[in-house]
Amino acid sequence: MLASMDAELAPIEEAELSPANLLAWRAWTDLHLSRPGGFGPGAIPYSEMLARAQLLGRPLAPGIVERIRAIDGEFLEQHAETAKAERVGKSPRREGAPPKPRPQRRR
Repeated sequence: MLASMDAELAPIEEAELSPANLLAWRAWTDLHLSRPGGFGPGAIPYSEMLARAQLLGRPLAPGIVERIRAIDGEFLEQHAETAKAERVGKSPRREGAPPKPRPQRRR
């Protein structure tokens, strides 16, 4: 979704963001640390977006929530891919080690 909002989705340092997407990017960077955690990061809650707007004394701009969610979705997808790659990379079988012996059944 975010890619269709700007002509090209490039690394943020290189991207020429529209004013609306730049506003969303700044909001996302503020909200990034307010996400719930657990076994991994959760999506930024709507309540945090509203709280930020209230603290700044500004209403939520039209379309800003969708843009923040799109950026957050990209982040969460990338995080999941990275976590999966790290789990696969730590597998002893991937390093050429023999598989662990199976426990024998008791009779």
